[in-house]
Amino acid sequence: MAVSPQERRYLLSQLSNLAVRDLNNLLEQAHRLSDVEFAAFVVDAYPRLADPYIEMAAQLAASWFEEGNPDQADVPVTADPLPEAQLQASARWALSALNAPDVEARLSGTLQRSVFDGARSTTVANVERTGSRWMRHARADACAFCRLMSNRGAVYRSEKDALGQEKADAQRGNQALGEKYHDHCFCIAVEVFDGASPDIPAYMDDWDRVYVKARDLANSGDPKQILAAWRQIDGAA
Repeated sequence: MAVSPQERRYLLSQLSNLAVRDLNNLLEQAHRLSDVEFAAFVVDAYPRLADPYIEMAAQLAASWFEEGNPDQADVPVTADPLPEAQLQASARWALSALNAPDVEARLSGTLQRSVFDGARSTTVANVERTGSRWMRHARADACAFCRLMSNRGAVYRSEKDALGQEKADAQRGNQALGEKYHDHCFCIAVEVFDGASPDIPAYMDDWDRVYVKARDLANSGDPKQILAAWRQIDGAA
């Protein structure tokens, strides 16, 4: 039986919470060091802390993909691990904050994003291998950017599409925008197999009305201008 988007988001959230708990323990150890030693310790340890959780998220997404289409012959793959240098760069960026609370917020945010990305990238990788599709599934309380990118269940086929190929008007923009995620973003990628319809939540009905209003306000089909208008509408609400 396929695992629902809501259940997937819950499991990934729990997994990222465990990762952040370990991060807090790591920072507690690091705070005993000098400032220079603190930074070096965190940058060195951060990838080793993040990797197991990213891999677990990828394994979960691969199992969800398989459960969604049990008759499929191909065994789902997991996404490649994030490069150590990329994770270290994220840690350095977080450490560039001016005060300790901001450092901790940045580190927890980028860690949460990396864990969710393990699942997202795995879903997209399997979509490309099987010629199926995927949709971005956002929470009801998502930010304007995520609501726009999820609007009306836009579906995509491959990473190649993400390089700028325009989608039909009903699919709202292009996949390059559709694949962008931010720290503390709880959007997930959900596979849509051929012959199946996207699982579009009822709360997206209102997003469609806001989209039309934002597009009219922007007087443009450019997703960036529509997003700016959408945020303007949110601010006036």
